[in-house]
Amino acid sequence: MDQGSLFDGWEGRRLKEAGQALVTLHQAHDWKGGVASIIATLAQRGEAFTSDDVRSVALESGVGEPDHPNAWGAQISAASKRGDIAPCGYTTSNQASRHGAVVRLWTRGS
Repeated sequence: MDQGSLFDGWEGRRLKEAGQALVTLHQAHDWKGGVASIIATLAQRGEAFTSDDVRSVALESGVGEPDHPNAWGAQISAASKRGDIAPCGYTTSNQASRHGAVVRLWTRGS
């Protein structure tokens, strides 16, 4: 029986990153900048936050929703790759549409 390769997950990661790049490419520059600023502000507070928090601030501040829902994760991922934020745990989503799904907690990066 084939147990798969040690490298099978790499293809999934490559596809995820390609999808995030595509979603990001098609977002309005103003939206991306607004969300990047929100992430930076939340990180500077030094308290853990989630993508739900980023979305809530974006909606309250008028930045609004992206053209594609995957753009939230793409912005968080980009901030993490830049070192602006770092993972620090998990919690459950407070969005009704997420039905209590597990979400990552983020904090200020190095």
